[in-house]
Amino acid sequence: MEFLSMSRSEIRFHFDPRGHSRVDKVTVGAAILRYDTPNPSILLLKRNSGEKHYSDVFEIPGGKVDATDSTIRDAIVREVGEETQMKVLDITAPLSRIRYTTKKIERTSTGQEKIVKRHALQLSYIVTVEGTEFQVEKKEHSTGIWATRDSLDQIPITSEMMKLVLEALDVAEDRQIERLRSGAGFRRFAAWAMFLLDEHEIVLWDLDLNKDESNF
Repeated sequence: MEFLSMSRSEIRFHFDPRGHSRVDKVTVGAAILRYDTPNPSILLLKRNSGEKHYSDVFEIPGGKVDATDSTIRDAIVREVGEETQMKVLDITAPLSRIRYTTKKIERTSTGQEKIVKRHALQLSYIVTVEGTEFQVEKKEHSTGIWATRDSLDQIPITSEMMKLVLEALDVAEDRQIERLRSGAGFRRFAAWAMFLLDEHEIVLWDLDLNKDESNF
């Protein structure tokens, strides 16, 4: 959470104090989670088929930190609003940082081709938004889905993004367990209790509100 109040230039200096151009571009990612189903889900957007990099694969909302973004927090709020039309209410937890390199071919003044590499750093966070309805901005993405852990094997996604998504879902599942243990949602309707047996297996019980809840 220490980076949220930093600007793009401050982030670059923090990770590259000697100016070796190890961070040419700073990007942000927003893991938007949903808890109103037995298994938590995460919002993923599918990149357009015309994108130069990673076309037709799914990713969390996010993008480049612009010079007009005063802080990383401002960039996250802006990107989520632009790509999903959702309003960010809070930024609650950091996720693992991702470093990657992009390559493109440029022509020199003499007409020769050269490969230009840019080193990027992505800062991702779990965010809370208002509601669950979203509208995809068609310039960069073709569609969006709420994906559960079980559905991830059925969609195209990079290995790095998969790790990030699973990390966010781990946090979501832990939070859901804590809510059940604290009694949240027990007053008006039967709730689903979810307990992780290991990192992949989930068992669900339907709780009877007429029974003693003191053990949960």
